[in-house]
Amino acid sequence: MVILSVIQSSSAITQRQRITFILLLGGLMTLMPFTIDPYLPSFPNIAKYFSATQATIQFTLTGVTLGFAIGQILAGPLSDALGRRRPLLAANLLFAIGAVGSFLAPSVELFFAARVLMALGASAASVVAAAVIRDLYVGLPMVKMLSRVYLIQGTAPILGPILGSQLLGFVSWQQLFLIFGVFSALILVLAARYLVETLHFDDRRSSGFAGMVGRFRAVLRDRIYVGLVAYSVLQTVALFCYLNVVSYLFQDGYGLSAANFGFLFAINSACSFVGLQVVARLSRTIAPQWLLVFAASFASLSGLGLVAVAYWHLPIWVAATCFALFIFNFGASFTPISAISLAQHGSEAGTAASLMGVLNFVITSLVSPLFGFLAVTDAGGVGWVIAGCYGLALASLFFIVRPRTVPAMAK
Repeated sequence: MVILSVIQSSSAITQRQRITFILLLGGLMTLMPFTIDPYLPSFPNIAKYFSATQATIQFTLTGVTLGFAIGQILAGPLSDALGRRRPLLAANLLFAIGAVGSFLAPSVELFFAARVLMALGASAASVVAAAVIRDLYVGLPMVKMLSRVYLIQGTAPILGPILGSQLLGFVSWQQLFLIFGVFSALILVLAARYLVETLHFDDRRSSGFAGMVGRFRAVLRDRIYVGLVAYSVLQTVALFCYLNVVSYLFQDGYGLSAANFGFLFAINSACSFVGLQVVARLSRTIAPQWLLVFAASFASLSGLGLVAVAYWHLPIWVAATCFALFIFNFGASFTPISAISLAQHGSEAGTAASLMGVLNFVITSLVSPLFGFLAVTDAGGVGWVIAGCYGLALASLFFIVRPRTVPAMAK
């Protein structure tokens, strides 16, 4: 069933449609964490299957970040030109194809390619979903809607590693990809049936990629946006450093089983979920830019705590606590970054969201090969990366964004 109607503001949405949007957009946004989190406990098994080194399997995460970047740069401008619905459906289909390709891959090279395709679809779905929310909401109502959507999305980093580690007792790591491919196919069917277009024909930009450079230039003139992009890039680098190291650190360094690592990783991921919701409530009384200052400060301290763990050989629970604090503050940064950066870019929301995502993942892709040189038997290396990234993020907030100059959020 093709839906031709267009909804342009939250005032035109019924309560039933609002719930449908929350569930569908949340489901679409789970594809990014489902591209990574369920498979981290399988890293040692994947390396054995392909007779590959630890660094080679870590490098597949570089492929994921590359796919994330490609998906972002394609999806944003296309959604501004073609509307939101068709790019979202296409992105979901690409994820499903990539998941099946990962299941069937006979070599590590084809596995890498399938992971890129899977990530491309996941990131495209995420950036267009964010643009849909911006089509309908602005200011504090946008923060509120994002927090509700992230209630759905936030379950993925929690359930993903638990499902991944527990299912490994019953299925192969290849079959994990097939399971999540089926999940994405189900989301695709539901989105095709219930997702309503939110970008009116009159508000669409030039067809295809014509004018894309001009739209990128327009959003880059916004100093506040540029500063938040720098913050977002730095925390994405910190996150992928964590993702590259944590599986080996806890399983090889601390001797945890895959199942126990899955539970520990899920607990850490739950902290991101909690951070999202705490900030959504605090934003009613504290300006989002100041919440970012607090988040960056505490995340940087968590990195220094990990350095101390390595230096004094502190027990695993101290390392886990520091990682949990880092992930809490990573999650706490999500909605303030989105709400502030997209606030002044209504009809260019897709472009603004995609450019931020592209820079996040292109720069992370370039840096990721270096993560293979970090020690995985102690937390010192990843701790220095987290502390350094968030220290620079704080500098970006104070010297580029300049919190006192950020306009008040619409209520």
